[in-house]
Amino acid sequence: LLRYLKQANKQCCDYAFASLYAWASFYRTVWCEVDGFLILRFLVTGTKKWAYLEPLGSGDISKAIEFIQNDASTVTHQPIRFFSLSQEFVEQAQSNSALQSQRFYKNRSFGNYIYSREKLALLAGKKFHGKRNHIAQFHKLYPDYAWKIIDPHTDICAIKELLGQWIDSQGRSTTTILQEKTMIERSLASYEALELFGILLTVEGKTVAFAYGSKVNA
Repeated sequence: LLRYLKQANKQCCDYAFASLYAWASFYRTVWCEVDGFLILRFLVTGTKKWAYLEPLGSGDISKAIEFIQNDASTVTHQPIRFFSLSQEFVEQAQSNSALQSQRFYKNRSFGNYIYSREKLALLAGKKFHGKRNHIAQFHKLYPDYAWKIIDPHTDICAIKELLGQWIDSQGRSTTTILQEKTMIERSLASYEALELFGILLTVEGKTVAFAYGSKVNA
């Protein structure tokens, strides 16, 4: 899978291997290779509707599209649905006679936020005044805070303990919360293999927050 994902060099988080791996049981993700293309199918959140990511590979994409058509008609018995598409693929699909009847549209609620590293680091200018205020308030409330890069050999227990506290604080364990827990635990169990990196925040020596992620592309 990494060979296809790295070659595709997508900006969307749905094409990050760590994300695909961590959420695989929740989305019931399945995959196969067809004539030099990787095909990924998954369940749309909260439904029984199957959808496909963009076929990844090089060469004649028509064979991959033909496979998806056949899969949808004979296996899932559902219409073809695509998610997280590049403009390039949409143009290819619209020029393919088999998909000319497909309707493609942008749904902002499914969009990825892409931030400038420089803007996040400096928070300069009027636009980020509110965020700078939040940070100043944090420093005032918690002068005895510290942060560190997550060490998977020493910090996983503290992260799991905090995760448990967060779930308890929610009042009731919904399916979404339990799936989030499963996803995080699955990620932590393979932290190094997934090439994850992140930070741990402590106040008075107590772990209060963590964040981690992976590279999406080069």
